[in-house]
Amino acid sequence: MMSNGPTQQTHRRFLVTRVKLCRYQSHAASDVALQPLSYLVGPNGSGKSNFMDALSFVADSLRTSVREALHDRGGFAEVVWRGEEDSNSFGIRIEFEYFGDPGHYAFTVVRTSDDAHEVGAEECLVRNKSPIRWPHYRTEGSRVLENSVPSDRHMDTGGLYLANGTVHGVLRRVSEHLRNMCVYRPSPNAIRRVGSRDPGDRLLSDGSNAASVLRAMEDREPQIKGYVVEYLTRVVPGLLSAHPKVIGNRQTVEFVQVGRDSEQEWRFWADSMSDGTLRALGVLLAAFQRGSPVGGLVGIEEPDAGVSPEIAGLLAAALEEASDRRQILVSTQGADLLDDYDVPVDSIIAVAVRNGQSHIGPADEVGQSLLREKRFTPGELMRAGQLRPDFAKGGVDPSEVALFDRAE
Repeated sequence: MMSNGPTQQTHRRFLVTRVKLCRYQSHAASDVALQPLSYLVGPNGSGKSNFMDALSFVADSLRTSVREALHDRGGFAEVVWRGEEDSNSFGIRIEFEYFGDPGHYAFTVVRTSDDAHEVGAEECLVRNKSPIRWPHYRTEGSRVLENSVPSDRHMDTGGLYLANGTVHGVLRRVSEHLRNMCVYRPSPNAIRRVGSRDPGDRLLSDGSNAASVLRAMEDREPQIKGYVVEYLTRVVPGLLSAHPKVIGNRQTVEFVQVGRDSEQEWRFWADSMSDGTLRALGVLLAAFQRGSPVGGLVGIEEPDAGVSPEIAGLLAAALEEASDRRQILVSTQGADLLDDYDVPVDSIIAVAVRNGQSHIGPADEVGQSLLREKRFTPGELMRAGQLRPDFAKGGVDPSEVALFDRAE
């Protein structure tokens, strides 16, 4: 880790502490605790991306609508778990801390016909220090059963109550944090393309507006941009800097490297750089970006794909440093990212599939013991095929997943 990082650990405004999934894609029933920096580890096809997608589904549904979020995923049948003959509903619960106060947000989506759905139930609650009552609401179908701020606004059974203009105060700010969650899988080919200019408030999921985000960093947080470039210079020997390059009304990223003569500088556009360099740039921008005025959890899928062990180690250090600034969830099937004895055991979330169902949770007792005793790094256990969830604790019936609390 760099000696002078961009921030010190501060009191977080918003932290996702736990996620429950019920009948979502390959997750029949999953219950996972998250840390400021968490790693989803497991083989390809185990359900890591499906877990990430559940977070994206919440954000997409709040930003647009449940209908659009389902459509973008191929419809209800492509989202609901297929392990039961009649899987007609799925649900998601996100537990969080807002300025240290615990809370949760949960909803279910129910299929009403082959091409129609409705939000079955929805609830948001923050257990703050209010002397009157906790901010909360609970809905079912078109009915508002409970609401700390009474409203006569009509309910859309196909939409989320938290997404409309009825919620105020704490609940509105919770909505902003949840809708700003974003999952990234930076694509070198997308970053290579000369793209349109945009405000750079948020990196797109494939990294295609990297130049715009880099420009926003230069304008608003030059110190943070400096840390991104410093990490990048460690990834690419001889690299001096990276900055946005305007070409008419479009732009790309220009890289400056030391020439054969140490007094010379060579300049290259993104389309001339290696996949590893561009993927590293995308990962660093995703992790350190300023984001919207209210930031959300950042998920990064396979940041170490196609990069050398040395680059993976540098990215791991960067992700750890960035997690002091915002919450980060990383998925990986590689081991190089986790070749460090100091990776906290609680930050490792093992994922595996058995009988068509994803099992996800802390490493089993043997794995946890080996990690706590520092006999192996998480990466070494992965290479040996010994970093697995506890299957004995899996196989929970979806009907037993408690998504809702009774608001007091």
